[in-house]
Amino acid sequence: AADQQDADLAKEVPEEPRELGEEQAAASIRPQPPPPRSTEDEAQALLRRLRKRQCVKALLTALSCCDRRIGKLSATIRETERKIQERDEAARQMELELADARRDVGGLIDEITETGRAVKEQEDAYWRLQESQRKLADEFDTQTFERRHTIVELEEVGALERPGPPAPLIDRLEGQAVEARTCARSVC
Repeated sequence: AADQQDADLAKEVPEEPRELGEEQAAASIRPQPPPPRSTEDEAQALLRRLRKRQCVKALLTALSCCDRRIGKLSATIRETERKIQERDEAARQMELELADARRDVGGLIDEITETGRAVKEQEDAYWRLQESQRKLADEFDTQTFERRHTIVELEEVGALERPGPPAPLIDRLEGQAVEARTCARSVC
């Protein structure tokens, strides 16, 4: 087929004029109509044109498909880039929230530490008060005992021979001792 095409092209190109006379040279320069083609030549030329058209059509179809695919891929790339930007923004927002949460946790840890320290101080103060109250109750009992003992010694010596005062004094001291113990127990 390629040899046939070359032969057809050779037929279409006129040969160069050989040394001819001026009239013949002028006549050979004028465009001449192509030689009449045979039916076979016309059929082959038609086939070539059809093949060219089919090739062109196939190329255009392939090009169109490629363009559509490129368009789809470009849209996919843009959509993916948009999603990546959204995720990056979401990640930045989460990092900010995480930093805020860490600051909050740091503040809470400080508060917990301070509250624990205050509770410890209050517990220490409570136990010191309990010890102090116990000592005061013991001192009061000791003083009450010493007063009773003094009253008894005075009665033995005869210093308190009056019939009325010693009994109310002892009762009054015992009442104060009972009140002090009740008060000490209610504080505990």
